[in-house]
Amino acid sequence: MPAVVGLTTNFSNVAIEKAENLQIATGTAYKSTEKEYKGIILVKSTDMLDTKRMRFEGPSALTEQTEDTAADRTFFSEGYIESTSVKLYSYDMPISWHLRKFQTKSAVMIVQMGEFLGRSANLRFEYTGMSPLNNGFSSTAPYAGGDTAAYFSASHAFKSTGEAYINLLTAADCNKTSLESALKTGVALKQENDIPVIWKAEKIVFGADNVLKVPELLKSTLDPESGNNTYNAIREFGIKKQFTHFSSDADQWTMDSTMPSRALLVADGTKTYKYVDEAKKSIIVGVSNSVGSGHYDQMNSLGNQGT
Repeated sequence: MPAVVGLTTNFSNVAIEKAENLQIATGTAYKSTEKEYKGIILVKSTDMLDTKRMRFEGPSALTEQTEDTAADRTFFSEGYIESTSVKLYSYDMPISWHLRKFQTKSAVMIVQMGEFLGRSANLRFEYTGMSPLNNGFSSTAPYAGGDTAAYFSASHAFKSTGEAYINLLTAADCNKTSLESALKTGVALKQENDIPVIWKAEKIVFGADNVLKVPELLKSTLDPESGNNTYNAIREFGIKKQFTHFSSDADQWTMDSTMPSRALLVADGTKTYKYVDEAKKSIIVGVSNSVGSGHYDQMNSLGNQGT
């Protein structure tokens, strides 16, 4: 039997072409998916595995310096440290030889697989972005802040002076009374040394149970609950609304001020990759990202667990 000379296989070439098509489908699906987290949490890039953020604390208003006397001495001190870690998240999706060979609608299959991979990548951002809110009432690691209290707590305190502040609202349905109470709580907040925060409401983040109630409260011209001629003063604050599908508690809600109190740190955005498993004759296409989230300056947000 004559020797076979120059026998080659185009398996790798065909596999790589399929893999590239799947990468394109994955990227398209990821980019076209609506991203709710961008309206819920500040997104920042990082090149650190662990990021630490310290809040410094200082004095109140200047004191009078009378003639021929020295100025009063004051202090500048370190507050609590908030830590956020990023993690690597990924999926590998193999396409076996049998699946390629006997899948008559290969193009449709590739698009569908890409849609699922793109969805998985986007879901990681959504779940991680909502983590500070979904775990905002937990004081266990890693959700507690530097002061060992939950994100939303009645036992926050400033490190330098020991003054307490509360950003945990009394658990209640989101209605006119509880919304008014939240606004009053926010504008009354004080920093260390009894300094007013200059707290301005910007947005309410809410889940499914309040999908109709929040717009009614924010947009009604008259009293949103009695419909009488009383003017709806809540409109004066110009508060925005942000609905989320990813709240683990459908009736909890958060009122944010104009200053951020949580961040989604992105070490590596969503990327696709490919390789070939020659022994199994499989194509592997993967997608990955690296993110983490946390909270800080907790008084900038008020949390209500609902009922």
